Amino acid sequence: MTSIQHQKIERRKRDRILQSRDAPAVWTQALLAPQSVGGQRARRAPRASQATGWSPGHVPDYVLSGQNLLKSDEGLPHPAEKSPTTQRTVRQYRTRRSRDGIDLWSPLARLVGQGVDSAVAVVRPADLSLAAAAVAVIFLLKLLLSATPMVNQMVIGPESVTLPGADRRAVLYSHLEPKNEYDVIGEKAPAPASQFQRLKVRQYTLQPGDTLSGMAARFGLSMDTLVSFNQIQDVRRMQVGEVYRIPNRDGLLYSVHRGDSLSSIAAAYGTSVNAILDANDLVTSTIQVGQTLFVPGARMNPTELKLILGELFVYPVSGRYTSGFGMRNDPFTGIRRFHNGIDLANRVGTQVHAAMPGVVAHIETQFGNYGKFIIIKHKGGFQTLYGHLSAFEVHTGQYVSQGDVIGKMGNTGRSTGPHLHFSIIKDGTFVDPLHYLH
Repeated sequence: MTSIQHQKIERRKRDRILQSRDAPAVWTQALLAPQSVGGQRARRAPRASQATGWSPGHVPDYVLSGQNLLKSDEGLPHPAEKSPTTQRTVRQYRTRRSRDGIDLWSPLARLVGQGVDSAVAVVRPADLSLAAAAVAVIFLLKLLLSATPMVNQMVIGPESVTLPGADRRAVLYSHLEPKNEYDVIGEKAPAPASQFQRLKVRQYTLQPGDTLSGMAARFGLSMDTLVSFNQIQDVRRMQVGEVYRIPNRDGLLYSVHRGDSLSSIAAAYGTSVNAILDANDLVTSTIQVGQTLFVPGARMNPTELKLILGELFVYPVSGRYTSGFGMRNDPFTGIRRFHNGIDLANRVGTQVHAAMPGVVAHIETQFGNYGKFIIIKHKGGFQTLYGHLSAFEVHTGQYVSQGDVIGKMGNTGRSTGPHLHFSIIKDGTFVDPLHYLH
């Protein structure tokens, strides 16, 4: 077979491939395959860019993507056309590819034209090295960009934080070190261990010069605790030689009433059931009516404590004590009658003060009995009465503090001279004011 006949046969093969619209892969493979005739390279064709406007190294997108061959790109003639111009353009592109060494695209073109399996076998080692280098560079850039904010945070730190030189280490460690192990696990710290300490009691004999406040300071206890453990009703009646119980910790003694439970007692005094169990060495939460329990850390009602300390009430007026609480001869009739308060005499107009903080509950003027008088209601079920006044300085519903002026001494009502009749009422019953006045 002559060289001319061989060229004609090859030309007919290419024409059939170009005419096929349903075989893009076959066309791409034939288009990109090396061309030789009888062992010699094909004749150099004119530059493709001169005929079609293709730029060197440009590959039409339908060659790279394997789309339909009828698509045209940037002036590429329709490959199915049979005109000599079309065939010449294709030959120019193929020749241009071989001459300019556009082999970078050959693996991708072979992937499109022959499939992945056949293309892998024809990919050159140089192509694999180039692709591996590109992937490595991209991975390193991505790693560096993602790590940059973290590095800035560790090295530079937040811009808004300014640390003084001397306290820099302390500030840093305060953020790193938890205050206690409960901060780490996100739980609240338990009650102090002293609340679970077992109760121990010793005895002390009152010495000359001892006072309740002095004993409390000496043994590191509150006065509430000493009052509760020794059932003190009035500190002014404490006598030298008496023996007092001194516990090893603060708290109150509580006598169980009907309906009580450990949980209700603990809630009332602000402690825990376990603290009560441990302090009393109990193995069960069952309690009995009348049972005495030690409630660790409990405090007395302030009003009750002041009452025992003799600080709940103050004398309402300065003056001479003329008559006491209890049975006496009536100054008008001489008949024995009950006197429900005390009398303090002074000049008319002497200021009268509130003996205890409270609210003015009643103001009245009587022609007999108490004359002008005031009743003040206090906490703890107490009331105080001030009689035989000459003037009022307060009004009903007004709150008064201890020592506030509420009126002036007078001689109104059933009275034998200027004086103040003062009474204390506890839960509706008149009591001796001298047991409460300080």
